[in-house]
Amino acid sequence: DGEVASAVIAAGRMNDEIVEQLFDMYHQVRKAGLNIDYFPANFVVREGRLTYIDYECNPFMAEWDLLNWGIYYWANSEGFREYLSGGDITTINQSPESGLPLKAPFAEIVAGWVAKFGRDG
Repeated sequence: DGEVASAVIAAGRMNDEIVEQLFDMYHQVRKAGLNIDYFPANFVVREGRLTYIDYECNPFMAEWDLLNWGIYYWANSEGFREYLSGGDITTINQSPESGLPLKAPFAEIVAGWVAKFGRDG
């Protein structure tokens, strides 16, 4: 039970508590040599607690980790609002077929989160 993280992002309700929990998960998973799927639809927020609800788990690859891939989705509030309302993947991805998030517009937000929560795994 809870609200899917993509809806929380779309509503502009991301906060440091959620981001800190996401980074805590990242550090634990990375320490184990793994990646999870950091796409926000794979997480639920309930009473301020972030829970991963997907079963995908892969060997660690930096290009698909939180810092190089997933975190950019979490910073894209307007894009998720448009994506959830109209289904246009280009509001969150570089292209429809890339599977890569838009990054440049969110570099400053992400840099702030990394500075605050991105301790060495």
